[in-house]
Amino acid sequence: MKRVLVAFFTHILKKVPPLFIIFILVWLTCFAGARLEGFANNGKNSCQETAIKNAKVSICSDPSKGQSSYSSLAMFGDKKLVCFWPYGTPENSVGKLGEVFIVSGEMEPLSTSSYDKSLSRQGVTGKVRIENVRTKMWPSTISGHLMKYRNTLLNRVFSSSTSMEGALVAALVFGYKTRLSTLQELFKNIGLSHMLSVSGSHFALALGFLLYVLYSFDLRRSSLVWISLIFSLCFYYLTGMSIATLRACLMASGTQLAYFSHRRIDLLSLVSLTGILVLVFDPLSATSLSLQLSFSAVIGIALYYANLSSYFKKRFPLMPSWIVESIALGIAAQVLTIPLILITFRAISPLSVLSTLVTTALFEVIIVAGVLLMFVAPYSTLLSHLVLRIAQITSHLIVECALALSNIPGMYVQLSSLWANIWALLFVFVACVLFCVDFKKSHTTSVEHKLNRYELKKRQLRISVFLIVLFLLWIALQSGALKSVTSASKDVDGVYFLNVGQGDATLIKDKGRNILIDAGPDELTLKRELNKTGSSHIDTLIFTHGHEDHIRGAELFGKANGVKRIIVARGTQNDAEIMQIANHTKAAVTQVLAGSSIQLPSGVLKVLSPTTSVLDSDDNASCLVMSFDETPDKRSDTDFLITGDAEASTLSDVILKYRLKRIGTLKLGHHGSKKSIDARVLDETSIQNVVISVGENSYGHPNSDILRLLKSRHVPYKRTDVSGTIFYRSMAQ
Repeated sequence: MKRVLVAFFTHILKKVPPLFIIFILVWLTCFAGARLEGFANNGKNSCQETAIKNAKVSICSDPSKGQSSYSSLAMFGDKKLVCFWPYGTPENSVGKLGEVFIVSGEMEPLSTSSYDKSLSRQGVTGKVRIENVRTKMWPSTISGHLMKYRNTLLNRVFSSSTSMEGALVAALVFGYKTRLSTLQELFKNIGLSHMLSVSGSHFALALGFLLYVLYSFDLRRSSLVWISLIFSLCFYYLTGMSIATLRACLMASGTQLAYFSHRRIDLLSLVSLTGILVLVFDPLSATSLSLQLSFSAVIGIALYYANLSSYFKKRFPLMPSWIVESIALGIAAQVLTIPLILITFRAISPLSVLSTLVTTALFEVIIVAGVLLMFVAPYSTLLSHLVLRIAQITSHLIVECALALSNIPGMYVQLSSLWANIWALLFVFVACVLFCVDFKKSHTTSVEHKLNRYELKKRQLRISVFLIVLFLLWIALQSGALKSVTSASKDVDGVYFLNVGQGDATLIKDKGRNILIDAGPDELTLKRELNKTGSSHIDTLIFTHGHEDHIRGAELFGKANGVKRIIVARGTQNDAEIMQIANHTKAAVTQVLAGSSIQLPSGVLKVLSPTTSVLDSDDNASCLVMSFDETPDKRSDTDFLITGDAEASTLSDVILKYRLKRIGTLKLGHHGSKKSIDARVLDETSIQNVVISVGENSYGHPNSDILRLLKSRHVPYKRTDVSGTIFYRSMAQ
């Protein structure tokens, strides 16, 4: 054992440059110092709790949406603080990265909570709860102009894109991750979280594209170097000044300087030098998980990529080089990051290399399109619109790919703490083995001897075309596109109570007409469920009321989804969230009250409540209550009664007013809350089926007393969190 350890460390000293060992020692020193300082402070700092008036703060991070407000990191004198903007402040009023504000509010120290301790490790010394903003401005400096330009481009991206498309483009091109909440969980589950942060690969693509264009102008080497350095600085500011971007820019600058001085530089030495500079610039960043993952991935590429690529090319000569290199790059980048992820999150994505393989090219398209957008936006509206449209289409395809990949069994595995640690140790052992073995000495396979170079390339091209076509067909099948084309409308017509989690969404399909009543809390979940139904468009969008768990998913829709009109109760048409969705879809907003109806090919959708204009849109009693029937002249019964968040009192009023003696299927109000239904309602009418739209929640929905009441009256019920999407093919069921 002693000889093995001695041989291993001797191998390390021969293969690893001294600069890398220095970098590791500096990193460990900064990490230990930051943790010890955090323990010594124990949540205390020099920031005193006091009122501030007309204080000057400069925003040094993009806003992020917290539980009660938006927040941003800001500099207040020589202190770094976290600024909390007032509850309900719209996002476009929150401080943008690079802006300077004159504010009033309350300053207070950090507490001992885990969140505050994590802030303390980032060098944050206190909080400012902003009550009033007196003035705001962009600094008249080069960085200020770049930040202002970045914000202009972000506004253009969000104003012309659906929520998910815009969020993905903004994250990949500008490092703006505030709106990524719905996509982060999906990308985490398929092992692509690292792709959502602007890092070295993004910058390498951007700089490589720029240099490829510049080479055609036959510029001098020194000119190319200076252009690269200036671009690196601009890129750093335009992508949000993150530590990962700083690392990428420093590495690119080192490469350019080596190129200018005609010297060859080792990648691992360059990573080490960059890491030392970053830690000198910000020692507290040693505790940052994102920085640890970023450097671990790059170090893994430096240590393992060439070796793995050589091995795969010799073992699989018929495999196209772009597949081989992507697999080698994916494995190399994750050899050192997987143990860290296992220890931190106790989870793993075993097929993440597959995810990286099938999406890398798409990410590259968005990044290149983003670089073009930065250059052409000031000069050509038409060209910038075209480039942005390419990025939007590509981001849409990435989301479809991610959804399809997430359906593969075993894509994401949650582990116990013990097994996570065991697997982490196993991967550390694998990393050590890969470090010691030299695959470059592998023998050439017989296939390479039998085929000439031309024939080999020809076969690789055929395999590439076959795999791409197969992949696109699989994506189309998973997304529901083929299903909607191949399935007859009569086979899928009916009412779908979609499983959208803790929210409501009901889809009515009737001979090509698609009406969606409410949209759930999450556009990604809504998209997944609509794909399963083969619904490629929505004709009419109805909001029973303006609560987030009923409308937030509609951010999915844009002009391409065919939404012609949005229907709301009179009095709620000016709701800010509803108007934002209307602007994205370009759909007209129609106000309705009891008595209004929508005629469909096989039935009629009637509005039963409210009878007067809504005064308080947050009142559940003001929800739209609607019935859907095949036979329009029914007097005392209804096939479907859809209630939004309306509770027992409203339901009783509707039953009494319309003299309903029978309800085929009742969509129970307010996710089965304690007030959703009572014995009086069950005495007043006969209910054949109950559907409860509910997901994981902390409210106790559905209420156990309500479930016992339904069982005691022998009323069968189904829950979307148990049964998934609930479908009734026949209106009379």
